[in-house]
Parts: sequence; structure tokens; C-alpha cells
Amino acid sequence: MENNKIKTENTVSAPVKFTMTVDAAKDVLDIDAGGLKRVLVPHEVVTGAQYTVSVNSSVKYQGSLLNVSKVVIYNTTIDQSNGWFYVIEEDKPIVITIGELGYKSTFVYAFLIDIASQDNTGSAVVTFTPL
Repeated sequence: MENNKIKTENTVSAPVKFTMTVDAAKDVLDIDAGGLKRVLVPHEVVTGAQYTVSVNSSVKYQGSLLNVSKVVIYNTTIDQSNGWFYVIEEDKPIVITIGELGYKSTFVYAFLIDIASQDNTGSAVVTFTPL
């Protein structure tokens, strides 16, 4: 079976409001280091559901010099052409639809991206509210 034809079954039946905390020092794709600082912990979502996604961030890069008000979320949804990677900004919530097709399509991941993350501080809380 091709990956784009994989349908992942949910273990939860109804969408609920939840949050994910993104640690600026650990949940980061560090470009200079060549990868993620640690394995990301996903949260299960309901296929077919729509969520409003927002973020509240205290993340700082370069010690405390740069405020970072964006987080990346990832969800493999083959049947959602605008999906996979979403950038969430403070004060700019978005709506996402969780598709049924795709490898691990019932999970969402949240992380940051930085060139050199050794001096990152703070965290971001991403909130998913079902519509």
C-alpha cells in the first residue's frame, strides 16, 4: 500500500480542546546541528475535524535578544492540499482541517526552527480548539 493511501484510525472519537507546549531549547529543528534536538511528542487529533489553532509565546532566541512569536505545526494529511506545515503566529489564529489519508494523519506535532538553538529560552503554548 502506498503511503498516500494509508488511512490512520483514530483512538479518540470526538475532537476536544487541547494545548501543546513547545520548549524553545528542546522542541526545535536546529539547522546548524542538522536535526531536531529531541523526538517530538505528538498529540492525537480527530480525522475530519477542524481546529482553530493559536499560540502564546515567551520564546526568545539569542539569549533574550529576539522575541519569537511563531511556531510550526505539522500534520500529514494527503487529502488537504494546504496542509502538512502550518506557521502559527501570535494574534493570528488559523483554521486547519485534519484529513483522513496520510501516514500518522491522526497526529499533530509542534516545533520551532532556528539556525543555532543553544541559547534559546522560553516556551510557546499552542492551543487547538475544535470548531
